[in-house]
Amino acid sequence: MKAGRLALVCPALAFSLLIPLIAAPMPVSVAVSITCGTEVTATLILDANIGPCTGLASGEAALDIVTSGITLDCRGHKITGAGTSGTVGIRAVEVFGVIIKNCRVQGFDLGFRIVSSVNDLIQRNTAKGNRYGYYFQAFSAGTIRLDKALDNRFGFYFVGSANNMLRGNVAVGNGDGLLLFTSANNVLTRNAALDNNGAGIVLGSSSGNTLDRNFAKGNDYHGFYIASSTNNELRSNVGSGNNGHGFLIARSSFQTLIGNAANANNGYGFFIQSSSNLTLTSNRAVEDNTGFYLQGASKNTMIENLAKGSLVHGFFMGNTSILNLMERNEANVNSRYGFADDSSGSGTGLTANTYVDDVCRNNIIGGSTLSGLCGPQT
Repeated sequence: MKAGRLALVCPALAFSLLIPLIAAPMPVSVAVSITCGTEVTATLILDANIGPCTGLASGEAALDIVTSGITLDCRGHKITGAGTSGTVGIRAVEVFGVIIKNCRVQGFDLGFRIVSSVNDLIQRNTAKGNRYGYYFQAFSAGTIRLDKALDNRFGFYFVGSANNMLRGNVAVGNGDGLLLFTSANNVLTRNAALDNNGAGIVLGSSSGNTLDRNFAKGNDYHGFYIASSTNNELRSNVGSGNNGHGFLIARSSFQTLIGNAANANNGYGFFIQSSSNLTLTSNRAVEDNTGFYLQGASKNTMIENLAKGSLVHGFFMGNTSILNLMERNEANVNSRYGFADDSSGSGTGLTANTYVDDVCRNNIIGGSTLSGLCGPQT
């Protein structure tokens, strides 16, 4: 057939050529309506709300993702439970490469339950009014990004989870905001825990995690609470206006705190309790009860930290705090002493600790007690 000439094809032949195109279309995602208790085996886009799921029994999920590599996009639709114990809004167990996004889940025991899964993306979802907003167990190499936890008992809860990225998430009005237990090597950056009834951000028995530029404000307990943990790094975080302490490090070792800020907390800015071998550098405590309070703490290093405007002391060492190094720290305009140390020993000023080139400015009662812990007050 020459170029440019119309080819005439037998109608029967033409129809037979179209059959493969009709019978085998390219797979596409479609918007469909789904009911409570559905197993999700392929990419799914919701076009309507689901629930209330009054018929779910304990151990059952409104949506159960059972296939790897698929996407669930709720497009802002709600999945609503009836508050039945043990029920789950969205569940994904032993899957990898799954995307869950734009879902609003409320009224379940567990809003989102992700277990033994790898490399999943959880993005732009909202969990509200559940017992656990987001529950992650043995979850690894995943990303939790731009999600919200509102008015749950636990906002974001991780156990036995490692190597995940948590970025830009918000926990508001929960019992506790964001909690990691027995979890390692996760990165938490630019998350916010606000006005929770417990603590803002918690690490328990966890190691190797990095907390960078997170914000904990107005929580009824502590802003940041690190307990029984090792080798975590906290950098450029802010704990502000919490009813407890800005940062509490308890029964922990080898933590690094750099450039964090504690402002206007009802407790201490930084409370180091029964912890050792911590390094605190260039942190700021402003207008807290006491800026930096060490009790039962040993072999810690504090360099170039600032305590300003505290209601009591700038820096305080309890009588069981020993062998700590204080170097080039500044205490400024605190209501009592800049530096107060209740320990006794052969260190600076006959305390059990060492003070080197620390600075006192304008503290109301005096520079230090015992004397000699800082240079002459200016």
